[in-house]
Amino acid sequence: MVIRFMEKTVANILGWILMPVYWIRYPGAMIRGGCLIDIFTVTIKKNARVGCNSWIGPNVILEEYSILGRDAKISNVSIDKFTSIGADFKVLPYGHNYNRFSTFSFYILLKKSKQKALRNKERVYYGYTKIEKDVWIGENVSVIGGSTIKNGGGIGTHSLVKGLTQEFGIYGGVPAKLIKFRFSPNKIKEYKQSSWYNKPIDELIAMAVKN
Repeated sequence: MVIRFMEKTVANILGWILMPVYWIRYPGAMIRGGCLIDIFTVTIKKNARVGCNSWIGPNVILEEYSILGRDAKISNVSIDKFTSIGADFKVLPYGHNYNRFSTFSFYILLKKSKQKALRNKERVYYGYTKIEKDVWIGENVSVIGGSTIKNGGGIGTHSLVKGLTQEFGIYGGVPAKLIKFRFSPNKIKEYKQSSWYNKPIDELIAMAVKN
């Protein structure tokens, strides 16, 4: 526990030190302190927001006006426009290969130079994760790698998502299951045809205030 705390503290300090690098690499994005970001494989678009103490990368895309809450830990995922994600969000890209004789990670007992080959045998890569437009995800949600959360969906707090969700579906639980849809079928069709997320931001703000 003490070692874990110290590792996290050191990582947070390093994240603060790297802030000027993030400002240069991601102009127009709002990135809070204490984050560790793989600047070589992570794309963060203008007007995206990243909460404090988040670990991001490798292979991540945050589109315009996406919001990632504090203490996130994500890799191998794209997060599309106008998606809002609560604190403590995780994407789980790997799992144990339970078809082997043991689930134990024996690669950690080898020298660093010899770990990779055995690690690749003991791990299972689940695949790249996609979170589409206008998705709301509550706090402390985990997503199994290779999943797709479709446009307009919602995920309840403390849920575990695996696989493909339906557009405008609200999900919750472990594993997450469909609870209901946000709108009627006709209303969903209307929203999809409007492509509202492509309109100018000033127009969208006016729509939000009016409605």
